[in-house]
Amino acid sequence: MKKRALWTLWQFLLITAVLAWRIPAAQAGPGGGTYFVNSPAGGASGTALRKFVDSLPGLGAANANNLGQYLPIATPVTGKPGVPADGDYYEIGVVEYAEKMHSDLPKKTRLRGYVDLNPAFGAISSAHGRAHYLGPVIVARRDRPVRVKFSNLLPTGSAGNLFIPVDTSLMGAGKGPGGNFPRQFGGRIPAFSNFTGNYTENRATLHLHGGNTPWISDGTPHQWTVPVGETSTPYQKGVSTRNVPDMPATGPGEMTFFYTNQQSNRLMFYHDHSLGITRLNVYAGEAAGYLLWDSVEDNLITTGILPNVGDVYRYGIPLVIQDKTFVPQNIDVQDALWTKNSKGAPTTGGATATCGSRTSTRRTRTRPARTAPTRSAGGITAPGSGRRSPSTRPTPPFPSRAPRPRPSWTPRW
Repeated sequence: MKKRALWTLWQFLLITAVLAWRIPAAQAGPGGGTYFVNSPAGGASGTALRKFVDSLPGLGAANANNLGQYLPIATPVTGKPGVPADGDYYEIGVVEYAEKMHSDLPKKTRLRGYVDLNPAFGAISSAHGRAHYLGPVIVARRDRPVRVKFSNLLPTGSAGNLFIPVDTSLMGAGKGPGGNFPRQFGGRIPAFSNFTGNYTENRATLHLHGGNTPWISDGTPHQWTVPVGETSTPYQKGVSTRNVPDMPATGPGEMTFFYTNQQSNRLMFYHDHSLGITRLNVYAGEAAGYLLWDSVEDNLITTGILPNVGDVYRYGIPLVIQDKTFVPQNIDVQDALWTKNSKGAPTTGGATATCGSRTSTRRTRTRPARTAPTRSAGGITAPGSGRRSPSTRPTPPFPSRAPRPRPSWTPRW
């Protein structure tokens, strides 16, 4: 009976505490709550984005939608000196650009993504004006290799910081290994300007998702490069970055890749894989299609067993489904902790909008568990206890006493 009374009292106190808890007024939005960033929402938060008012972007400029969106098809570069002619060779870059994403959004959305650097399309300096979301799509054939020269053309310095929240507590997104620099620096810090000890947020690479790829071309989290001209950090390339042996050596901001295509037909995609910021880079737009076909599929289409839509859709119509959240006009009301300088301005005025992530800037309410050291007579751990006394292992400072970065809730790829 006494235990039941104590249990009832504990339940009452817990319910009271939950009901009494609320978000501080300084952080509160409508009704006293801080909201996740919503695409312009209905009711007090504005007008919702309408559904199904824009047609889907197609493959190639001839299949652009009403917004001018389309997925470019990458064009191989031929006759490149030093590149073996055993397959298809592409030159792909990553740039920062803007694109109209919905008829109801008053301005373009700021993005990062890949672009075809084939010299036939113009100078590299104009590459950001040729980028299209989820392009360029590489169409490859089974057992015919694809070679890629990748160039990081993102902004440098502070302009190279991501425009969506970055959780710097994640390994690879914040502090680097300190004085333990790669061998090319001789174990010393080079004369880089404004070096803070952090990895930069403009690192990028290519990873063929689902590809049967040699490790040197896999685009692992430790295979990336900063842009050419990035002078704020000694971390210029990931420690596992390697050149393709039979291709020309790369310079700053460049990488090479070799894809065997020794697998059956399928729709894959290539995307960024930089340590600590993979999910953010991909969310910002660093992803594109990779369509692999083989003789079996081609024969089924030729004989009429599989349908042939025709032209660029001979091997089917690629369908990509993503979830995106955009910063609404009243972002200050929906999320009082949103910082416009680092995470983008509302979708009114100016030239571009920010493609917000599924990110909450609410402060976390969880705290790390605190464990007290075991005490024993004389400050000595009893034999066989498996525990150390305070005199042999000092208790570190609790993490909750120091300011922590606001966590990113962006889904990880």
